[in-house]
Amino acid sequence: MEDSNINAWENSITKHLSRQASSTLTIPKVPERLRRGEIDVYEPQIISFGPYHHGKPRLQAMEKYKWRFLEVILSFRREIRWERYIEAIEEEEAKIRTCYTDDFDIDSEEFVEMILIDGCFLVGYLLQFYYGVPDELDSIVGVHYLIRYDILLLENQLPFFILIKIFELLEFTPSSYPSSFMDLAINYLNWVAREEKVNFRPPEPVDHLLHLYHSHCINQEGICVPIVGEERFRIFREEYQPPSATVLYEAGVNFERKEAKESSSSSSCCLDVTFNNTNGKMMIPPLVIDSFTKSTLRNLVAFEQLYPDFYKLHENFTAYVQFMDFIVNTPADVALLHKKGIIRHFLGSDKDAANFLNNLNQGVSHRPNLLALLYKDVYHYRQRRRPQWQAVLMHDYCNSPWAVLGLVVGGILLVFTFFQTICSGISTF
Repeated sequence: MEDSNINAWENSITKHLSRQASSTLTIPKVPERLRRGEIDVYEPQIISFGPYHHGKPRLQAMEKYKWRFLEVILSFRREIRWERYIEAIEEEEAKIRTCYTDDFDIDSEEFVEMILIDGCFLVGYLLQFYYGVPDELDSIVGVHYLIRYDILLLENQLPFFILIKIFELLEFTPSSYPSSFMDLAINYLNWVAREEKVNFRPPEPVDHLLHLYHSHCINQEGICVPIVGEERFRIFREEYQPPSATVLYEAGVNFERKEAKESSSSSSCCLDVTFNNTNGKMMIPPLVIDSFTKSTLRNLVAFEQLYPDFYKLHENFTAYVQFMDFIVNTPADVALLHKKGIIRHFLGSDKDAANFLNNLNQGVSHRPNLLALLYKDVYHYRQRRRPQWQAVLMHDYCNSPWAVLGLVVGGILLVFTFFQTICSGISTF
């Protein structure tokens, strides 16, 4: 083997091992086991951020708006030379690259330009939302909802630290501007979640906007935070896995929609599912299924699945899709939960909604989760004969006035038949 080939391989291996040692991969690509043929829910519809979807022809229409936001940012502080922005990105280029997988071929100059343009767009766009300043994007019907869709895709993220750096270069004064990029981002996520103000504890550090949104969804006022300790998880066994909603309903479980005011806080965390093992009442927060829900749920699950410390993360959405996969098996389950005000969908049919909820759980790795105790309570509730007997009586015979009347008439006839038998026996005697 020639020395030149050995040297080339040695350099390649050394470079790869060096990258692995310093890697802070926080923005991975979604693997095929989670995609399952679903492409649109992981890829941007209108605008790209970062290297994975950079330069795709169908996303080029938004590039001119990126340049306009860049111009706004650069002109905001005219005393700050534009070279300072370039230098700030160049200083962090190596660190930024380690946040992504290395399966893209972008040279240094193009990479720095891409991060600067994309980062300035995001900072400028969130500032626009903060102040409610109209611009030419408002003339495009539905554009803000498409941008919202793309901002919350796992493969479409920018490292949070570089967005902070761009924001800090603007040198805002706290008296009239957001005090930090964190406040700016939370203000936007409140709009996404249709909340005026949400109190929650951001993670430390924040990797990207989807990471912050994940925390925004599940940690409001501290709800949905796991109890520390393994004992809670040891009770999870396969026989505790709940059957479908229709089977549970026939066993006496009553489903009710949980409103935000009935939660332990103002949050409407999807995992805030509760079960009363005395009266069989299961309360579930409402779920609206549309194109945005399909995308955000899948990307939040993918984020949890691919998080560097998966077993330390509060994997609420992973637990939620498992729960929904358990209780929804058929269109009848969707119809029941729709009737109870829990599921509302825009997917064409109940079968489509059931398929979506079942497919969400495909390829997902699970561990015993926060719903383990609830599963156990539901299991023991179903084992009791009295609730089952009551359920059959109520569901089969008391669903209509005619059924109730039939039950009463049947009871009367049974009593008459009993007395007739006794009288006949006495007469014979």
